Amino acid sequence: MKKILTIIIFGLFLLPLKAQERRFRAAAVGGLNLVQLDGDGLLGFHHFKLQGGLKVYTKLSERWEFGAGILFTQHGSKRAAVDNVPVFKQIDMNMVEVPVLMHFHEWKFIVNGGVSYARLINYRIINYKNEEVTEDYAFNPTMFSIILGATLNINEHFGVDLRWSKSLNSLYRLENGTKMKSRVFAIRGMYFF
Repeated sequence: MKKILTIIIFGLFLLPLKAQERRFRAAAVGGLNLVQLDGDGLLGFHHFKLQGGLKVYTKLSERWEFGAGILFTQHGSKRAAVDNVPVFKQIDMNMVEVPVLMHFHEWKFIVNGGVSYARLINYRIINYKNEEVTEDYAFNPTMFSIILGATLNINEHFGVDLRWSKSLNSLYRLENGTKMKSRVFAIRGMYFF
């Protein structure tokens, strides 16, 4: 009975597939994050960090795709010359991120939106005295974010992607009650297999 049920379920998934139609594709992603931590007392998106990984897509219709990925991504903030004397000089965070997005195709553009889950691998905090004070701060190890983005397909294999994301939960709460949340503008190159 289990074998018959397994064959029926597997067969139902294969019915909508056409022999010539490619239902899945993958992409390698790499680029820069321009990062700001709201609530850290530092201003601007002038801390450049890296992002890279792999994404997979499944075609839902001619214009719609569902996509998910696994990315190594860096967040943080850095003191600028215009900042007052804040508590922090620099915050660096390394994370693994799993974005889940819906993609809409229009001509050479792909517009997308969705959510992501990120897990903190490690972090480092430098205070205004240039001392490492990482042990004094227990950051939240998980981050949930919303994502909006657009990709310009240069050709069949290459694209340029712009992405905005904002964390929904707090990474850390300062003693004065201020919550730290991450905002990121990402500029990435994509190679579609």
